[in-house]
Amino acid sequence: MVKYCGIRCGREAVLSKCRSTPGTGRTCPSATRDGRRDKPRLPAAPKPPDLVPDGKILTFPAACATMKAEGGAAMYPLEHKSVGFRFSSDLSLLTLKGAGLQLVESHTYCWDNRERRDEHCLVQFCLDGQGALLLDGICYPVRPGEAFLVDIPGKSRYFLPDDSDRWEFFFFEFSKECLPLLRRIYGHTGPVVAVGLDSPLARQMDALYTRALQDQFATLYENSRLAYGFWMDLTACALSAARDSLSRVDAAKAFMDQNYARQDLNLDRIADHAGLSKYYLCKEFQRRFGTTPGRYLREIRLAKACSLLMTNTDYTMEEIANRVGYSSNNYFGKVFRAEKGMPPDQYKRQNARYDLVRSVYETPKIRQE
Repeated sequence: MVKYCGIRCGREAVLSKCRSTPGTGRTCPSATRDGRRDKPRLPAAPKPPDLVPDGKILTFPAACATMKAEGGAAMYPLEHKSVGFRFSSDLSLLTLKGAGLQLVESHTYCWDNRERRDEHCLVQFCLDGQGALLLDGICYPVRPGEAFLVDIPGKSRYFLPDDSDRWEFFFFEFSKECLPLLRRIYGHTGPVVAVGLDSPLARQMDALYTRALQDQFATLYENSRLAYGFWMDLTACALSAARDSLSRVDAAKAFMDQNYARQDLNLDRIADHAGLSKYYLCKEFQRRFGTTPGRYLREIRLAKACSLLMTNTDYTMEEIANRVGYSSNNYFGKVFRAEKGMPPDQYKRQNARYDLVRSVYETPKIRQE
C-alpha cells in the first residue's frame, strides 16, 4: 500500500488558495477530467495551531471557540490536505482509497459526477458552513453535522450553493465494496445522514483522517479493517436516525410493516392511513426510501415468506402464501421465483439440512409490551 499526499485543484482547494475557475464542469482547467492534478505543485497550507491537548480530540465547536478567543480564523485544527492510497493487492476488500479536509469559499466549486472517470463511493461530512447535493432532481442541503453519500460516477452533483459563503468538510473515498451498505442507508434515510458534530462517528472521522495524514495504516488489512468498521458504524447511525424520525411517509412504511399479511392491503389503503394522496405518497416514498410503496410491500412479504420457509417446515405453500398476504399460491410462487431465482419449495429444501435455523435481522427486534 503506497500513500500519496498533495493538493488537488477543484476538489482539494486548500483554504481556497487553489481555486477552480469557471468553465466546463466548473473545475480547475489544469486538472484532469476526474479532477486530479498529475503533479501537484502548489505549496501546502500552513499548519494550524495545535488545539488538541494531551492527545485528545477537540470537538469542532470547542476548537472554533478556542481559535476565535486567540484571534484566529474558525477552522478545523488539522492540516487541510488530501491523502490517497494505492494498493498492490488484487483482493476484493473494502478499503479507504482517499481522505481529506477542505475549506471551500469559492462558488466555482462544483463536481458533476456524471463526468467523472474515477470510481469510488464518497462520504463528505460538513464541519462548518453549508453545501448542497443534487441527486435525481432533488437538491439536498448539507449542514454542519450532516454527511452525504454518493456513488461516483453517478447522476449527482455537489457544490457550494449561492446562499452559503463557505463549506468546510472531511471527505472519504472508499472502494465500491461498500455499495450494498450505501444502498441500504439510502433505503432508510436517503443520501444525507445526520451524524452530529460532537458524536462518536464524527470523532471516528477525525481519527481516520489523522491516521491517513500521519501515515498510520501499516498494511492493507488494517486499512480494510478500519474501513469496514467505519461503514458498520455509519450504517448503524443512519438506521438509528431513521427510527427517530417519524412522518406521514414513515407512518405509511410502518403500516405496511405491521399489516403486510392483509390480503386487502393495497396502495389506496396505505395512502388513506397516511393521510396522503397516492401520487404524493409514491413520490415522497421514493425520495425517502429509494423504492416505491408497492415494491417495498413485496420485499416485506417475500422476506417474511423466506423466514417461514426456513423456520416452519410443517406449513404448506398455500399456508405460507396466505400468511404473507397472497391469496393465490400460484401467484405467490411466480413472485417468489421472479425475485429469488428459484421456486419456494426449492428454497425450503436448501435450508432443511439444519436442525435449527435462527433469523437474524438488521435492527433489534422491538419487544411487545
